[in-house]
Amino acid sequence: MKKFLFVVLFSNFISVTLASPAQDLFAQARNFLSTNYYGFPAVKLEDALQRGDEKLKAICGSDTKCSFKQARPVIQAVIDELKDPHTYYQIPAENASEQQYQAGQGAIFLRIGISWIYRETSNGWLVLDVMSNAPAKAAGITRGDLIIGIDGVALPKGQELSNKILIETIRSGREFTFTVARGADQRTVKLAGQEIPFPWLPSLYQPSGMSANTFVLSISDFNFPTAAQEIHNLVREAIQKNAKTIILDLRDNLGGFVQQCAAGIGAFLGDTGITIASRREKVTYGYSSDGTIYVDNNGQRSQRGLIRQPVHFTGQVITLVNTATSSCGENFAANLQISQRSIVIGEPTFGILNTGTLTYNLLDGSGLTITAIRILRPNGEIFPVRVTPDISVPDDYDTLEKTARDTMLEKAIQTLNNPTTLEIQSVLPVVLRIWNPRAIVPRAVSIQHN
Repeated sequence: MKKFLFVVLFSNFISVTLASPAQDLFAQARNFLSTNYYGFPAVKLEDALQRGDEKLKAICGSDTKCSFKQARPVIQAVIDELKDPHTYYQIPAENASEQQYQAGQGAIFLRIGISWIYRETSNGWLVLDVMSNAPAKAAGITRGDLIIGIDGVALPKGQELSNKILIETIRSGREFTFTVARGADQRTVKLAGQEIPFPWLPSLYQPSGMSANTFVLSISDFNFPTAAQEIHNLVREAIQKNAKTIILDLRDNLGGFVQQCAAGIGAFLGDTGITIASRREKVTYGYSSDGTIYVDNNGQRSQRGLIRQPVHFTGQVITLVNTATSSCGENFAANLQISQRSIVIGEPTFGILNTGTLTYNLLDGSGLTITAIRILRPNGEIFPVRVTPDISVPDDYDTLEKTARDTMLEKAIQTLNNPTTLEIQSVLPVVLRIWNPRAIVPRAVSIQHN
């Protein structure tokens, strides 16, 4: 299961000597939380940790062989009490998979480069995004298509069974066909899976009915090491095609690495940065228009990366967001909005704009991701909890499924055709209150990438 968030990842192991492996593991998790947590919990952290300690003592007693497995649900119970969507615990297998993905080394399967969600009303899979240079793109599949059959046979009833058949077919290596509905029309397309590693790369396209100078840039996440480079590459492609407007689609974007987010924003703002504050320090993750990615810690600047052939798009920008847009996805939209570089169209975002995380590897290979930073606006104030759109439009999957009409994208096009609505009203209220796993983002939980 993918998880997207502001991430600074590092390992840190504490050598402790306690009565059992379970108590060692809980003590390490307790130390990381006590030392680094900087979120907005529903209960006092100290109280939750104390209750966890008492639970573990009741489970293990004086058993010096009490295993790591006994501590894991206790750690999870502490996290659950906090009710902080940016703080979560992963068992070893999940943590290993997450680290592999973040290193740009996600599992390689035969895929077709399609992002879709099951729709019970039609017993089909609604296409939300298509990866550039992938089989689905070459076959002409686009957002709003509804996959209702495979190899001339209707999909079996139910999400689990139809998903199983689709995945098995895609990964078989053979050529197959999809029956594709788009509104009242149906067609058949031929595909064959190809080896496509995650991450899910951004895509650039022009929907039908859009002017030749307008492009849509869809960004699924920033959770891999080359996310910003991919964004600059696609913005450069749009500029070379004489783009005057870019519609930036951040719907269902669950966030990612803060440095990749900042450098990606730079493709639209030039020099920029994201400032974070922990319990001990304040650091800016910045980007210079020459392509330099850097970290500034109390005036001490160190280079952390370089964008090859960086670009700075100066045309019109419209940003689309929905209730699943989270963390860095929210920050990306917020920075464009408060800089008056873009109006934002859509739904209020998920609501973890103002915090970020650090991930710690624990003794047993499990992972503890903690809200350890707060995200600051350029004036030093903490960001609000979420992005509030300038123009409110629901992300209507029902209409997309039945008619293939993307009402939010249509509103963006209407806005372009009515210049008076492009006057950016400003912006974010200061809300001093209070990403995360897909399990916490209701709509994103069912979206699958194949």
